[in-house]
Amino acid sequence: MALSLNLTSACHDDSVYEFLSDEAGVPVYPIGDVDCRTDYLGIAEDGSVYAGLDAFTRLGDSPRQALEVLLLAIAEMYSRVRG
Repeated sequence: MALSLNLTSACHDDSVYEFLSDEAGVPVYPIGDVDCRTDYLGIAEDGSVYAGLDAFTRLGDSPRQALEVLLLAIAEMYSRVRG
């Protein structure tokens, strides 16, 4: 799993953020992507962080909580790979 907090890499896919906004019920703005654009990351004005492309996930109520969720997922993946 690769995590990229790169606004410019995510800005060109407006339809994804329209989908995230529709699912969240609030405007969601691009902040990056996960796994080379298999999931996009967005943030709402209240600080909630969302991920999605074909499916929708709320990662946390704050950027800090969302980062913890993402980092724990990365750590778990690497621990499985190492055996």
